Amino acid sequence: AQDEFGNLAYGYQNINSAKQEQGNAYGGVTGSYTYADEAGVHTVNYVADDFGFRVAGDNLPVAPVYNAALPVAPVHAAAPVVDTPEVAEAKAAFFAAFEAEASRTKRSAQLGAFGPTAYAGLATGLLPAAPLLLLPMLPLLPPLPLPVKLSLPPSS
Repeated sequence: AQDEFGNLAYGYQNINSAKQEQGNAYGGVTGSYTYADEAGVHTVNYVADDFGFRVAGDNLPVAPVYNAALPVAPVHAAAPVVDTPEVAEAKAAFFAAFEAEASRTKRSAQLGAFGPTAYAGLATGLLPAAPLLLLPMLPLLPPLPLPVKLSLPPSS
């Protein structure tokens, strides 16, 4: 039987077996069935939903339990890395140059004229990007003619 919401239920029973199943509109199904064979009566319960198909029964095989000891990986003591004479010489030269550069007096920027607000006008478009006073001083030169060579295909 099924209702207007998509839920369903059905089942049957006879002398050798029985089944009962319920489902819903979301695709989930639960049920069980029972049957008799030469080993006796067996019952299997199952669920099929978003988590997959899961089954439990009294006649399902059971995997053997593994009781052996886990293998232990061998541990090796690593030997320390020793620099070759060339590498030791290169390291010494590098650190000597590095210390000489680190001990040098550094120049500092003049923050009064070049603070964070010095270029604020350029970013907003309020100040020109180039000095306008230098433009009239530039000599205006006529453009130079460029040589143009045209080659036409021969007419036939």
